[in-house]
Amino acid sequence: MSNAQQITVEQLEHALSSVARLILGNEPAQFSAPTPCTDWTLHDLVAHPVGMNLVFAAFMTEQSPPQRTTDVLDDDLLAAYLDSSARLLATFEHP
Repeated sequence: MSNAQQITVEQLEHALSSVARLILGNEPAQFSAPTPCTDWTLHDLVAHPVGMNLVFAAFMTEQSPPQRTTDVLDDDLLAAYLDSSARLLATFEHP
């Protein structure tokens, strides 16, 4: 892997871990709370990057992405986010 690729993956890993820290800063009771995006709860906001992580990981491994109607979260939003982040990062381990 070239230095440019390593920097890109390191930056992605940093961004993913930064979002994880934001999710960790919330209590489960807050997940149904409204957000400044009036149509979205915190649960919805977390579901979006989880879903996109899974979509990009699927595309990069030539698999079918999850359907838009699929609920990509379980009761543990942080665990779902960390899992989707790990899947995305794993796609960079192989050329």
